This record gives sequence, C-alpha cells and structure tokens, in this order.
Amino acid sequence: MNGFEEALNNGTATGFSGIAFPTYGGQNRIDGSVGNALMPAGGVGTPVVAANVAGAMTPRVLEHSYQSCVIGEEHPKLGITSTRCMGYINEMYAPMQRLIDTVEPVIGWPGLKFKQATIIESQYIPGADGVNDADIGNYYATSEMFLWLNPGGEGEDAYFRLHISASPKYQFGFTGFKVAQDGTMVAGQILAALNFSVRAPRLMRILHGITA
Repeated sequence: MNGFEEALNNGTATGFSGIAFPTYGGQNRIDGSVGNALMPAGGVGTPVVAANVAGAMTPRVLEHSYQSCVIGEEHPKLGITSTRCMGYINEMYAPMQRLIDTVEPVIGWPGLKFKQATIIESQYIPGADGVNDADIGNYYATSEMFLWLNPGGEGEDAYFRLHISASPKYQFGFTGFKVAQDGTMVAGQILAALNFSVRAPRLMRILHGITA
C-alpha cells in the first residue's frame, strides 16, 4: 500500500521518495473524464505553496496550504507531521503566542489547534529522524513532511477506505501451523490482502522538503 504519497500526488511532480504517480485507482489523473477529482489540493495550476516547500515552514506556508484544501464547508480536520517539523512550528508560533491574550492557550501542546484542524506529530511521518526499517518500511527522508487530511464523515461518507480482499483465503485466513525444520518452534500463518484508498484527494494536501 503506497498510502497518502500516492493518493496526494498530482501525477507529474515527485514526492518525498522521488516517485510520481500519474494514475490512481486505475484512472489517469489527466483524463478529462475525471477532471481535477484525482488531483490533490494545490495540484492544479500554479499554487501559492508548491508541494516541495524547499525551505522553512513559515506562517504563509501553513496558512495558504490549509486554505488550498478548503471548499465550501469542507476543510482539513487533521494536520500530521514529523516530530522535528512540529518543533519548527512550535518555535515559529511560541514568540507570537506570548502577545495573545487567551484563557485557552493551544500552542506547544500535543495537539496544536490551527483554524478548524488539529496538528499532531508522528514518529512514522517521513523525516530526517526516521529510519529505513526492513519490517515496517522506509520512513527516512532528508527533509520533513506535512499532511493536511480530511477524513470526511462516517460510514459511506468517509473519505478514507481500507478494502479487504474478496477472497476468503486473504481475509485474514488461517492456513495452519508451520513447524520449523528440526526445531521446537511452531508458528501459524495468516494471509491478508488490503488496499487503502482516498476518495477525495482534492480536499487534502501533502507537503515535503521542509527544512526549518
């Protein structure tokens, strides 16, 4: 599963891993029949903030990247970034926060409120502090990444879908115990085939190349 890097790519510009995804869900992103539906926010025309920030996470980058995801009542509900980039954001806003008279300060806490979204940090968002793990994948990058996400509603209204194979064998089917040769260890095998999809890329955005 390629996840958000594939879903939130405009088909021509490469993401943090150096890969572009011209198709999504079997559809060509430049196909006139789907128009801009498979384009992430900021993926059409010349956006104020490019996907590759190639610099600092400034108030302008945060503000305009958020606004690029807003359509009518739809807006990002979650911002996810690396721990290092969260530090950049906190350093940027901490001096400003001292000048604001508020009874409910939100800067510098585990969830940072920004407009109608909450920004949180994750050790698994690709960044300079990540690693290339043989078991769970490569989440190392030379710079930091930031995602604006809109999960949508509940049930059929959700924008994120995790699909399970139609084959009973790959619906976490148990194939039996496997005995190691000349050993006393016994292990079971479970098969699963999953696919993650995003229904509304236009309402979300991914930024990379954040260095300060």
